[in-house]
Amino acid sequence: MWQDATDDGSYFNRLRSFDHTTRRWSETFTLNQAKDNHARPVITVDHDGYLHAVLSGHNSPVTYRRSVRPNDASEWTTSESAGSGTYPILVTGPDDTLYLTLRDPSNWNGVDLYVKPPGESWSKRSKLVKRAPEYTHYAGFLNGLAWGPDGTLHMVMDFYEGEGQRRGLYQAVAYNAESRWRTDVAAGQR
Repeated sequence: MWQDATDDGSYFNRLRSFDHTTRRWSETFTLNQAKDNHARPVITVDHDGYLHAVLSGHNSPVTYRRSVRPNDASEWTTSESAGSGTYPILVTGPDDTLYLTLRDPSNWNGVDLYVKPPGESWSKRSKLVKRAPEYTHYAGFLNGLAWGPDGTLHMVMDFYEGEGQRRGLYQAVAYNAESRWRTDVAAGQR
């Protein structure tokens, strides 16, 4: 999955898959037209082999699609709303719940967590990181999520906050590991 640009300045989120049996690539599928070059797609797979794609906005609505068949990228469900923001990170939990983080589009005010249990709609559950109040201008947050074999969700976050035209006044990297994500955060209690 990647974001492609055309000569006329349009952006598209595209996908192809590789069949290990035939050793051939599929045709290229276009999942949506992106707003700009920051509206990149991300993908994950659940335990049944279904592909889950989040097609990002840029401080705007974000959409979600799922493959119609397991291990097959040739047909997708229609788009549905997944949240709002920029720079998505998407992982599948041990119980196939999808966890999505997005930079908050409201004046770049941190990173929000959205959750989609199997068969349910997306919901905003919590703010994982909130921008420091003394930095009121641009803020960027780059994070990564990974599940450990013991069911612990690991998160790393790179902060980049500023004031006025002075960007990057506060820069830091943070790490957190939570074994309670499924019970606390997924339930919206954190």
